[in-house]
Amino acid sequence: MEEDRYDIDTRDMYGILEKFPGQIASAIKLGENIKITEIIDRIVVTGMGGSALAGDILQTYLKDEKIPVH
Repeated sequence: MEEDRYDIDTRDMYGILEKFPGQIASAIKLGENIKITEIIDRIVVTGMGGSALAGDILQTYLKDEKIPVH
């Protein structure tokens, strides 16, 4: 008996990961025309659960810029 992918991947994580590159491309397009004209002196990232990872990555990326990320 051949096992169906969805027997194991009941939440379709494989499908979600397949869509990820397209989601990144869409996110880049969303930000292309944003112009920041003021000095950034702090950044606040909000979210729940795994969303904290984005803030952790940004905090590490900007560590030498002396911009606090909370």
